[in-house]
Amino acid sequence: MYTVKEAAKLVLKAHPNTEIQSAHSYRGNYLFLAPDKKLGSYGDFNDPFYVVDKRTGIVRAITPLEDFDGFDEAFQSEPLSLN
Repeated sequence: MYTVKEAAKLVLKAHPNTEIQSAHSYRGNYLFLAPDKKLGSYGDFNDPFYVVDKRTGIVRAITPLEDFDGFDEAFQSEPLSLN
């Protein structure tokens, strides 16, 4: 089982040009908002969201259109601490 800190490292390893701005619980896994470092959250129009499976550590990109209700639920709760 991966912790949120370990999952964040996996996102950054898979996508080194990103910067994690927040982490959230998402359907039993982790959801990260990680826009491009150069573009920032307001300049990165490419859905800068990644899900990490807590059990396997698999990182995949995701868009809010894939699961609007899940995104809504994830972002309405308090962000997970990355410290």
